[in-house]
Amino acid sequence: MKDRVRGCYAKLALKVNESKTAVASVWGRKFLGYCFWAYKGEAKRAVAKPAQDKLRERLRQLTSRTRGRSLEQIAADLRDYVPGWKSYFRLAQTPKTMRELDQWLRRRLRAVQLKQWRSGPTIFRELRRLGARSLRGRRSLSQKVAISGVADPSAISRKSSLRDSERSNFEGSFFKPSSAQPPSHGRRGQHR
Repeated sequence: MKDRVRGCYAKLALKVNESKTAVASVWGRKFLGYCFWAYKGEAKRAVAKPAQDKLRERLRQLTSRTRGRSLEQIAADLRDYVPGWKSYFRLAQTPKTMRELDQWLRRRLRAVQLKQWRSGPTIFRELRRLGARSLRGRRSLSQKVAISGVADPSAISRKSSLRDSERSNFEGSFFKPSSAQPPSHGRRGQHR
C-alpha cells in the first residue's frame, strides 16, 4: 500500500512527510494546530493540545518573574504575540479553552506583579490602593491574592502607573472575542 502511495506522489512530483501523513480517523489527529471533537453529533474545531502547550511555554518565557522587566514591558511583549495567536485560532469552537487560557495568563501577570512588590506590607498597601478589601487583616489579603486571586483580578491590570493606552490593552480578555464596548471601571484617567 505504501509503495502504491509513493508511486502516486512520485508521478505528481510531490514530496510527502510520512511522519505527518496518515490515513486515519479525524478524531485524535491534529492539522495545522487544530483538532476536531464531537459535540451533540456535530464535529467542532478546537485548538490541538500541542499548540496549547507551545503557547503556554511561550507565555511562560514572556511572563517570567525573574527577567527583571516591568509589567508594562511584559504587556508590550504580550501585545506582540497574543493577538497573532488569537487571530490564527479564531476558528476554534472552544470558548472554555480560551477562557481557561485567559485566566491562566492573568494569574501569571498577578504573580509577576506580586513578585515585583516583594514584601507583604507593600503587597497589602498596593492592593488596598487598587480597591481590594480585607476581611481579616494584612496577612490574609496578601495570601488570598497570591494563592487564588480572590481580590479583584483585574485590579493589577488597572494599576495607576499604567498610561491610558496601556490600561485599555489590559481590559477585557486576552483570548475571548472582544466586546463592542470596553468594560467600565469607574472614573477613568484619574490617578490616586
